[in-house]
Amino acid sequence: MILAAIRLLAAIIMGAFSAMPAASQNPDATPTYGEETLVSPLEEVFEVRVQAGGPIKAATELPAPCRGYIASAPDFDLTYEAGGLPLFIYVESDSDTTLAVTDPSGAWHCSDDAIGLNPALEIAAPASGLYSIWVGTYRGSGAERAMLYVAETPPGEN
Repeated sequence: MILAAIRLLAAIIMGAFSAMPAASQNPDATPTYGEETLVSPLEEVFEVRVQAGGPIKAATELPAPCRGYIASAPDFDLTYEAGGLPLFIYVESDSDTTLAVTDPSGAWHCSDDAIGLNPALEIAAPASGLYSIWVGTYRGSGAERAMLYVAETPPGEN
């Protein structure tokens, strides 16, 4: 548990918070796996099944430390009404996955290997608005099964 918390903290510190636009990603495109509006405080962890991956190499299109292969359109759009709690966005998969998120200001947040081979982000003071989410695969552009989670408590404490 302590090791997982240390990895999550390291991933958060290494997360990208850049307003640099991405050339191939279109946060305005229709999300592949849907959209949801959540209002803080969340009563439970929100989850959605996605196919991670895509043809675009994140490292060449997004700010460092974004990694993996992602699609052009977001996998999921979250409209979030903040309420003073941190926002956690994370993925669980049997494959090595990555995570890229744009926040309401357009800044990118990225994660890889925060909890084992699974990515996780903590946005300590989230803004209200649209979060576009891409779940990538670390190796190659093939699709892999994954579960995307949104919570106000850290992974493993739900």
